[in-house]
Amino acid sequence: MEPSKQQIEQALEVARRLSEEDLDADLLGAVLIYLERRAADLDRVREQAERYLLFGMGVEDHRKLLQLLRQAREHERQEAGAEGADFGLGGGPGT
Repeated sequence: MEPSKQQIEQALEVARRLSEEDLDADLLGAVLIYLERRAADLDRVREQAERYLLFGMGVEDHRKLLQLLRQAREHERQEAGAEGADFGLGGGPGT
């Protein structure tokens, strides 16, 4: 079952509260927050890739896709706390 937007927002609010109040001993809240941000990064990449598939790749679209990929990689590095971490996006062209 896919949760509704409202259910996701409620779960994220609980996750944030658990983290802020230092009640997230099992790190479920932290993981949920991380996965939500990662999903948002990948959704932006997917949307730009779909745009490419539908309309081709103009210079601006190409630049935007590379920028989104770099941002997603940078978020991965920040979350891992180490330079060069890779959680599935790899280095790929344009890094």
